[in-house]
Amino acid sequence: DKRIMATTFQAFKYRIYPTDEQIEVIERTFKCCRFVWNHFLERTSKIYDRRQESMSKFDCMKVLTEMRERWPWLEDCGCSAERYAIVNLFEARKAFFRRIKAGEKPGYPKFKSARCPSQSFTTAGTIYVTDECIQIPFGSQYQKINKVKRGSGRPAVGIPREVTISRSSTGKYWASVCCMVEREELPVADGEVGISLGLKELAIDSNGVHYENPKHLSKSAKRLAREQRRLSRKQKGSANYEKNRKLVAEIHEHIANQRRDYRHKISRELVNSNQLIAVEKVAVKSLVEGNEQAKSILDAGWSELTSMIKYKAEWAGRTLVDVDTATVAPEAKHDEALAQVVLSEGQRMASEQKPA
Repeated sequence: DKRIMATTFQAFKYRIYPTDEQIEVIERTFKCCRFVWNHFLERTSKIYDRRQESMSKFDCMKVLTEMRERWPWLEDCGCSAERYAIVNLFEARKAFFRRIKAGEKPGYPKFKSARCPSQSFTTAGTIYVTDECIQIPFGSQYQKINKVKRGSGRPAVGIPREVTISRSSTGKYWASVCCMVEREELPVADGEVGISLGLKELAIDSNGVHYENPKHLSKSAKRLAREQRRLSRKQKGSANYEKNRKLVAEIHEHIANQRRDYRHKISRELVNSNQLIAVEKVAVKSLVEGNEQAKSILDAGWSELTSMIKYKAEWAGRTLVDVDTATVAPEAKHDEALAQVVLSEGQRMASEQKPA
């Protein structure tokens, strides 16, 4: 029997087709949220640099109220979206300090530019999804135009909590609805599997199944290079430059979609069939440095595949173990034998993790 797990959050992403009036509201909200982010990024940074003091999230919310009175155009969008801009800024700052502590590349939050083709904002309120449209809480003044036509996609389940509206570099609009759902574990499976990751074949498992590496980037490389050469000859800012930039962005988007779709299928198949999944742990960042095959390694998308297996295994009640083959089998090749080693080590690690 299926067992209900704790409540979790899941996002449902849809392509949306806003009217001209709705696009105007969305673009105006992008502008307001971008201004709020940049204002508080500059303000918090200067206060810390000059006085070694910090502003709290609550302080920023109070200042936002004053800003909306000082600059009435900030009221062109709902205050919920502007508050989320502050929340997101503080999350970005928190991640910056976490990376410093971990000894990673810090990456301080950057100012947002209106020239960037990709924009987004998050808001909350009364949200619901039907077969034809999504109700988006733009603000109380836009209640008559808050139902936006959506494209196809599986129906959202659970209770909608927030929605993120984004514009991709290809000019498409998307809505990602974050819902609180009751996640059900899958029935216990009999299988156990070890997975070895590679380039010639994306993955080989301990059952002898070979998953091919489609090399999506390589297949589109000639077309991508041709369009990038054309783009380099265009005058930046011209209509032809923008037209060619979108073509290049569409190729990148197509490659990313192919890669994501293939990895979703593999991860779903593995999670449905196996109770224990042991995956070879690969340090991608250190592997690509100074490596002639860096482009092929990144195109393989090992990290994306592993992260998909991880969250699906967690939702399904499966056991996932990362096995460092550099320690266990440093000289082993990418084959079924290595996948067997990964499985054996994964079984040992899983048995140690079980409560006595």
